[in-house]
Amino acid sequence: MTTIFENQCTYTYEYYLQLKRATLDKSFVNTCYSALVIITALGVLTVVKNWYTFTIAAVVALIFVLYRLIGTPIRLASFAAKKNRQVHGRDIETINHFYEDHLLAVNTLSRGKTNIKYEEVRTLMQSKNLFIIGMDKGLVLLIDKNGFLKGTVEDFLIFMKEKCVNAEVKI
Repeated sequence: MTTIFENQCTYTYEYYLQLKRATLDKSFVNTCYSALVIITALGVLTVVKNWYTFTIAAVVALIFVLYRLIGTPIRLASFAAKKNRQVHGRDIETINHFYEDHLLAVNTLSRGKTNIKYEEVRTLMQSKNLFIIGMDKGLVLLIDKNGFLKGTVEDFLIFMKEKCVNAEVKI
């Protein structure tokens, strides 16, 4: 079997952060944005009416919402990267081979192999430096946009959109 695309990706803290931000539950993000609007309106109203207790409560709520929006992905990414370094001594690296009917992800540290049929792919997303391939049970595969050993980013994107017929494409 001939590979159509090959990609090498190192799971660094920065890539985990991009993954966590891209996969953050959209309903949670929308709720936080709605809360920000309400808190801001409450803050303006309470300042105008000199209700300082409500102003303090609005500021505390604002800080909490911002922490959840910004802090949660940072905390989760940091945890994942540290765990990999503790267990393996360094960042995980995969070599991903894309064939006509499936893809094969090989962990270069453990030599573990994961065979995935394109029909099993549920989501295709992207971040600044990554394509994120999501399957069931929270399993994701990161594809480094700058890590192609064979093929190009543009051709890869067309190929994946054609092959992953069951995927929700968020690109």
